[in-house]
Amino acid sequence: MQLLLPFLATSPSSSHLKSGLTISSWGYYIPNYLSISVSNLARNGRSTRSFINQGLWASLLASTNAGKMIVDVRAKKATPVLSGMVPRNYWSGNTLQSVWPFAVYAQEVAIQTSVEYVGHTKYSVDRWQALGPTTAKTYYPNDNTHTSPAGALINAQAFVTALKCANSPLVAYLNSAGTAVNYSC
Repeated sequence: MQLLLPFLATSPSSSHLKSGLTISSWGYYIPNYLSISVSNLARNGRSTRSFINQGLWASLLASTNAGKMIVDVRAKKATPVLSGMVPRNYWSGNTLQSVWPFAVYAQEVAIQTSVEYVGHTKYSVDRWQALGPTTAKTYYPNDNTHTSPAGALINAQAFVTALKCANSPLVAYLNSAGTAVNYSC
């Protein structure tokens, strides 16, 4: 089995560090926690529209076979899974913004279409909230959207936590590092 990660809605799931940059993505690190192959097809700075217009969606569909986990590909007899986004570093006092329209919409679509929803947003918010605004800011070196490699690891572990807390079928594909992630639901 292979997990294809298009991450259409946000760029923070895309590629890893480029020379001289201090930011990274959680999508780069998620293979460290899974026993299945992961193809992260996201690209920095791409919106859903750009992802489609630049042929990345067509490429994703062309590489999809039955049994692969991706978003919105039932027509290819694949298993769709929708996920929330990682939060931006937006605080009101000591409270991190926890409601994100994209995550709400993704969950609504998952319910309407009987697709598994991974509550990544909730568990990322929980992790950042526990750190507080001052410490959290140290993981966002350039802006309030893109994390450092250490921040990307926090978001990757939050995704694993979301899988575990939802008792997702993907839990069967966690490797020893994935099963060792031990944060409360």
